Amino acid sequence: MHMRWILALSLTVLGASSCVTRNDVLKLDVPAENKAIVYGLAETKVMFGVERNVSITAIDGVRTYRGYGKGYPVSVELLPGRHVLTVLYRITDQGAPGPTGEANVEIDVRGGRQYVTELEQVEGRWVPSFREITDEEIRAAEERRARLRAEQFQY
Repeated sequence: MHMRWILALSLTVLGASSCVTRNDVLKLDVPAENKAIVYGLAETKVMFGVERNVSITAIDGVRTYRGYGKGYPVSVELLPGRHVLTVLYRITDQGAPGPTGEANVEIDVRGGRQYVTELEQVEGRWVPSFREITDEEIRAAEERRARLRAEQFQY
């Protein structure tokens, strides 16, 4: 029994997971086919101690701050069309603060579609962008995440 707990703790510490979060979404009260979902980034790789997070701080110049304790949403629902999202990215490495910045990203979304954040280093600076994601990619990511969680608590 003791050995199982040690193994479970090891898997938790050494496990790696990244996710597109559905839990922290700024929602619109319109049918799904009339809106797009833009997922921010909440990514943690525990093994290497690297975290990358992208929150959406403004939509078309309107701040999205929801108050003390809630902060900025990680993901948002948008009406179809062109939008400018202001995103805040934060990177930490083994608990130490890393690059942090805010950038405006233009995005053209279509109703019923989903988009995901990408955060890449280009010429020495971090650049956030968005790309459309398919239902199959979302399903695969959710299955991978569920499998990792099940493996962590299997013992």
